[in-house]
Amino acid sequence: MSLRVALPSVLVSGLTVAAVAMGPACGSSSGGNVVAEDDGGGNSSSSSSGGNASSSSSSSGGNASSSSSSGGASSSSSGGGMSSSGVAMIDATADGGCPEQANLVLGAHIKFTVSWASSTATSAGSGPVDIWLLSQATTTGAGDLTFSGTARSCGTNLPDIQLNSTGSDAVCAPGHTCGTKVSIQILPSTFDKITRTFATSGSQNGWNPGNTLMTVPALGLLGLTQTSPYEMDTTAWPDTSGCATGCTPFGVFMSSYNSDDDMDGNPGITATPKNDTGANPVYTYPPTAVTFFAIPPLADQVYIVSRNELSLSGMRMNNCTSGSGTSKITLFDNHVVGCHSLSTSTNGDLSFSGGPGTCDSSQVAFIDDNRTIYTASNGTAASPSNPITGTVTVEELTSTATCADALNIQ
Repeated sequence: MSLRVALPSVLVSGLTVAAVAMGPACGSSSGGNVVAEDDGGGNSSSSSSGGNASSSSSSSGGNASSSSSSGGASSSSSGGGMSSSGVAMIDATADGGCPEQANLVLGAHIKFTVSWASSTATSAGSGPVDIWLLSQATTTGAGDLTFSGTARSCGTNLPDIQLNSTGSDAVCAPGHTCGTKVSIQILPSTFDKITRTFATSGSQNGWNPGNTLMTVPALGLLGLTQTSPYEMDTTAWPDTSGCATGCTPFGVFMSSYNSDDDMDGNPGITATPKNDTGANPVYTYPPTAVTFFAIPPLADQVYIVSRNELSLSGMRMNNCTSGSGTSKITLFDNHVVGCHSLSTSTNGDLSFSGGPGTCDSSQVAFIDDNRTIYTASNGTAASPSNPITGTVTVEELTSTATCADALNIQ
């Protein structure tokens, strides 16, 4: 006899941003701030050891505010089927419950709002984060109301960051028209390269529509190894002190903690900032130094890491293939651990007349010092006692579903 598995089952992680979320194949990111997916994905995929978001997922970044559930079409009286959107369809049982399944694939869209304080180059603000996850869940026996599985981060969107007057002066020489917003994105092609998955688990109180389930809070890392001390939510996230003295290319972290999760040869996860070149630009690459009266060295790539932790609580809908509920983010951290600059220095940062290349330690430190440190609306960093709350929409997908399918969940 097959086993019933709660619909919104095991999705506990996200990016990134982090990552941050900067929130890094399955995912696209459309907005972001100077760091990304974290604080951090997001992301990125994050989770139980990395990523994006919560326990398993990354994600950062990643990438909350409400969300509607749009799941499978009405059930068919003759058995399982497929809706035009690729969502798996299953018949409800005669007593109004949902059919038993030993395994299933789930996509989740998590939404929440973050705030951030001003920095040397950026203004304070707030905005939405979106994280998408793809998860596989199983039960351990007949009648079991607990479940476990794995998840990966598929996408993270981070809010735009507005440069203040110092930041604007830093990116725009006199006589030029320049963008004044920074948006850190982790492209779909980057998410496609991140195959890292993370463990998830949870329980439910029944099988019928209207029953609820909860996932266990799970921590996820992106760009950092699972054996690093930051795999523990009790390890304080480092500040940036000392970075300018020579910690390139890994920022405030030891090189042994680095995990090149997108396998591009650079530390952490690669984020690609937006940049406008038209007559009325809105976005600019982030500056890596302040050089008044001259175009500064700008970063066209930012390498980020994130640590996210989240849990979900959802309710199965009457169609048995979708659910919605709340999300609770208890960690959303990020750091910049490297970058690629359009111009480099050959004289100790007195000027930046050299060609494109890897950022030096002072440039990494400048971006990291000005990264967006995300907080709850009260201005305090997310923690178990001060969570950021949002929403989640979950849909059951086909066994061959990819991140592209998860990204279609609104």
